[in-house]
Amino acid sequence: MYDPPSRDLIARLEQYTTCRERDVLSCRSIVHALSRDLPAFDSIWLDALVQRRKLTSFQAEALANHQEERLRVGSYFVIDLIQNDHVQKRYLAQSVETKKFYYLDTFTVEAQDAQQVVDSLVFQERNQIGKNRLTDFPVDFVASGQMLFAVNEYHAGITAQELLVRQGRLPEELLRTITRQLHEKLKQYLSLNFVHGDIRAGNLLLNKKGTFSILNAGVRPQVQPVWTLQTRLPFECYDLFAPEMIRTGRWSHETDLYAAGCLLWQLACGRPPHYSADALYKISAHIEKRIPPVLEYAPDVDRETAGIIDQLTQSDPVLRAHSTSTTRTKTRMDRPSAPQLVSSYVRKLEQPRSIIPRSRSEVFRDSSAIITAVVCLMIFCWQAIGWIPSQRWISGTGSAVVASLTGDRSTAGDDKPGSDDKLNESRGLLELPKPNEQGLLQLTAGQRYRASDVSVVGALKVEVLGDPQQIANKPAEIIITEDPWKLWATDLELNNVTLRYDDGQATTDSSGKATPPALLVCQSLNLRATGCKFFGPRSKQDKPDKPMGINPRSIAWKPLSRSESNAGHVHLSGCQFLHDGSSLMLGGEAKEVVITNSLKLGSGDFIEIVCRNAGDALPQVICNQTTIRSASSLLHLDCTGHQFNSSIQLDIEATNCVIDLKETSKTLIVLTSPTSPERGIRAVNLLGQMLLVSEDTTLVSWWNPNRGISTPISTEGIVEGLMPYALEFVGMISEKPQDSELKNYTGPRWNSVIPGIQSTQMTAANEPIFRR
Repeated sequence: MYDPPSRDLIARLEQYTTCRERDVLSCRSIVHALSRDLPAFDSIWLDALVQRRKLTSFQAEALANHQEERLRVGSYFVIDLIQNDHVQKRYLAQSVETKKFYYLDTFTVEAQDAQQVVDSLVFQERNQIGKNRLTDFPVDFVASGQMLFAVNEYHAGITAQELLVRQGRLPEELLRTITRQLHEKLKQYLSLNFVHGDIRAGNLLLNKKGTFSILNAGVRPQVQPVWTLQTRLPFECYDLFAPEMIRTGRWSHETDLYAAGCLLWQLACGRPPHYSADALYKISAHIEKRIPPVLEYAPDVDRETAGIIDQLTQSDPVLRAHSTSTTRTKTRMDRPSAPQLVSSYVRKLEQPRSIIPRSRSEVFRDSSAIITAVVCLMIFCWQAIGWIPSQRWISGTGSAVVASLTGDRSTAGDDKPGSDDKLNESRGLLELPKPNEQGLLQLTAGQRYRASDVSVVGALKVEVLGDPQQIANKPAEIIITEDPWKLWATDLELNNVTLRYDDGQATTDSSGKATPPALLVCQSLNLRATGCKFFGPRSKQDKPDKPMGINPRSIAWKPLSRSESNAGHVHLSGCQFLHDGSSLMLGGEAKEVVITNSLKLGSGDFIEIVCRNAGDALPQVICNQTTIRSASSLLHLDCTGHQFNSSIQLDIEATNCVIDLKETSKTLIVLTSPTSPERGIRAVNLLGQMLLVSEDTTLVSWWNPNRGISTPISTEGIVEGLMPYALEFVGMISEKPQDSELKNYTGPRWNSVIPGIQSTQMTAANEPIFRR
């Protein structure tokens, strides 16, 4: 036994972090292992939360020392300290409302009020920058006493300061690319009459898209409008001081040019122009000494790049200013591969931030060079011979239709090149647009598109253009016939996309066309779907169900790689699965499946996991505010052809969920195996709170595919929060989600909302209302 966490700890966690009580309770097994037979103090619960990556060590230390006020700045949670030069600190923060991550930089305001500085910065953004939005300008400011916090957008990448430590002096081609991009950014500042004031290696952030931003643009000239010897600055700032800045104490566009030139000189040579540990020596050297030409220390630098650096480091500000006023000429720096070059170095040298909690990771995914090479090879094979190697990762009854789920396109209809165009024209279907260079595929609300394969190297995001009300009333539809919609990408994100099976064209008659095994087939490192709807075939009430394997799955997902540390995460929010067949099928090893405020109607399993190797670790399944009606099971683990062993453990966490299964198969978890898995499974844990199920529901059963018999079995594990209840819904099964809400619910509650879906929140544009 162990002591529960104190209510004071839970209250502080909920106020100052993203952890909730269910996150704390999910660490009980770790606490039990840490405490043994000793009392489980709050510090042990904090250690367990750190091990589960629900907290960082920075947060745990602040909570243990009762300094939790450090973890909340305005409407932002402070996650971790990532940079500290004893004058200015940089934190990783997370928005309380949107759950997005940001950089939080601190500035000390000495001679004026911090709120006045915030007002000046907001006024500058509104009047000086205006519609010409600078990506370098902070997105928000927070004043607290004499401290000013600048909030910058977070991008997974590496700063130039870290780049110098890990790489040393930069290769010539990388330096040339950064020089050109920085030179163009300085021209943009000049056109807006904007002064950055804090160009240095610690603020130059290179991201995986091959571009960079210079953080905290325009903040320092407002916080410290006049520099003196008593002004406290980060030590690296003294490497970049222009001579006129030292004489006048004023920031200007010319001082930005000098700072950029010194920064590029340092990137080219691997050290600052005036190297010393004495800040006063650096200041006097900028006035008295000339910065030597970059070619003296780095003779391999491109001549044009060296010319730009030497001009930017001129002592005379007039000569320096000519570098951004001359007309640009086309050079080899403008080659299209420049962003890919920067991106390759960032991916090679960046260290993934484990400080970001695993369950909150939204925009921060990484892929290795090996995975990129595999994707390129797949694209080459696909384009060269129109064929993708088929993988036997779909279970079923042995139907030949299942082969198309992995890319086997040898159907009779493919031999008629003009048939699809004529069919699309007669049915008013549009061709699916191509993704842009950033991997963004945009659809138009109210339009219907023919499903066609999409394969990209990198991330792919599919979204719908239009306001939320327009998207809800007139969704953009992807029409599925006899072939599924196939997507390949490193990271895949779908927002407000509707997939509809056209049963008027896909039949099982003599024409040879058949129902597709799945509406969406995707292969990626991670998958995120928000506000998506899936319409497929539905069996009529007066007819028996179709045989298993004919009804299409909604989503069939397979991971690109099993070795990637940041791969294997599937997040579904606000999705509706309105047809018979499994909602989500996993054809490979996943780490986490999170489903929030989603609805499943009709027969078939909600989650189907196909075991390619019975020894593989199973994903943690987390369901919140989810409703399942007339389904076959909550989770189906299919190990047909494999023997269960004692290493299998299934963990399901369901909170505020409603599960109403078919009368013929009232089993939450179905295990399919040729032999009984009762002895071989280590544990089946069903955690969470307020999981409402229909009466007489069985927890686990074994389906023997050879004999066609289902048998209830007993397994080890923890079961809590499961409550049989006489379920009554607002209406019959329909495509309206409000008909699947509970009617006149009078039972206990876990929080202020009743169990099951919240239909009013399922039409939100991109942001789920319920978050872990």
